[in-house]
Amino acid sequence: PAPGAGGVGRPAGGCPTNQHVAGMVRMLLEQEASVTVLERLDNAAYDELLAANVMLVHFIDASGANTVVECIVRATPLSVNRHPAIEEALGAGYPGFYDTLEHAAEMLGDLARIRAAHAYLAAMDTAPLRLETFTRGLDAILCRAACAGAPAAPVAPAAAAAP
Repeated sequence: PAPGAGGVGRPAGGCPTNQHVAGMVRMLLEQEASVTVLERLDNAAYDELLAANVMLVHFIDASGANTVVECIVRATPLSVNRHPAIEEALGAGYPGFYDTLEHAAEMLGDLARIRAAHAYLAAMDTAPLRLETFTRGLDAILCRAACAGAPAAPVAPAAAAAP
């Protein structure tokens, strides 16, 4: 292209662009149009929403996700793209992973797959995700920290040996 006419990696203004970032922005703008935003729900309505539906979640990036944890503890099936952090939470064998949104749509029409996802989640050990487990663990950490910083208990002097 002629100088200043743009081209790959350079818009007309001459400022370099990251094609990966530009592609992500385009994808996010396209996907935003398909999202229905629900205003804040009270706890009972939120629980009912999770209990009565199958969740479809698509992550761009994640280190963890409340939605995934909430589905695990309720055994609510979710169709979710494979991502290392989500795979760590659900396990590599989770039957609700999808590769493309088209694959997700097929999966959501497969009642046997939805039931398998529910059974998989229902069989998971949810104890590590419970508030009680967290508070017990935090209490143990705080106790160890307090004990580590406490002055040592005085040691009683040794009895003198008899001559």
